[in-house]
Amino acid sequence: MVVRQRMRSGARTLRRASRPLNTPPFSFPTNAAVAIATPAQRGDDAVTSLPRMCVMRQRLLALLCAALYAAASLSRADEMRPAAPDASCLDARQVAELQQADARTLAVTGQQGRLFRLRLAEDCPDIANQTGASLLAAHGWVCNGAAAFVGTGTQRCAITQVEPINARIYASIARYRATDGTATLDPVTVRQSRRRNFAGSSSYCFNPSMLRSWSEDPDGLLVEVSARHPGTHRYYRVELLDSCRELSGAPPIQFVSGMGINAICGNPGDKVTVLDELSLAGAAAGSGQQGEFATSRGGMLARLRQSCTIAAVYPRD
Repeated sequence: MVVRQRMRSGARTLRRASRPLNTPPFSFPTNAAVAIATPAQRGDDAVTSLPRMCVMRQRLLALLCAALYAAASLSRADEMRPAAPDASCLDARQVAELQQADARTLAVTGQQGRLFRLRLAEDCPDIANQTGASLLAAHGWVCNGAAAFVGTGTQRCAITQVEPINARIYASIARYRATDGTATLDPVTVRQSRRRNFAGSSSYCFNPSMLRSWSEDPDGLLVEVSARHPGTHRYYRVELLDSCRELSGAPPIQFVSGMGINAICGNPGDKVTVLDELSLAGAAAGSGQQGEFATSRGGMLARLRQSCTIAAVYPRD
């Protein structure tokens, strides 16, 4: 009995002693309450920030879903698209360049580098130069014997023939378009500042300032240039109008544009000039005059340069 009473009395003592503990042992300074945000303020910030985060997440999710849907649609379209009916067919969805030589002739470059010539059923002048010009065909395959068109928003011209061609023919078509098929008179010398920028298409021109090396074979010259930009070519075939015996022995040469531009395209007046080392040495020393002839150090009249006419230029990659 004594033990129980002591335990009960102890419990009472503890309960009595625990009541004063409700009073905090210390209090915050009054100035600290100013720096601490109240629960109401924290709630307002959460209410305004949560909707913004939700909107951003919804937008990102929508963009991701749209991208996945587009990729899936393209994949399904490629799977459902039939193969080309013939090896000579042109993929209208992979056109990289479209040139027009005349009212009924087009030249097309595909993304894989394949070259084609298209014949039209009627005269459609400058249709390839119009905005939005494209090729239209069933399943995107332009083939002989199948309905196909080249058209814009307001005009359509039927294609009657599709013909794979080589780089030489393509270059001649593109060069014809660049000159508009206009007959050219004999070259006339005009003294003016030369254009330094590359002017021409890499389909049938190369920049002589990018020349790295050259070699000669029975078909003409094979030149190597620095391909600095995507889509340009590294090797070009340069056909000469006739045989050029001056090139034997790999002498120093220089390509000269007949139009005064920084491009060799096979235009009228384009030539490769063979430089005479002896005459160049005399000219560098200050003796001699510029022109077709110069006087060397020994006082001998030596030919400064001999030229061979360029007939055609096209890639050989």
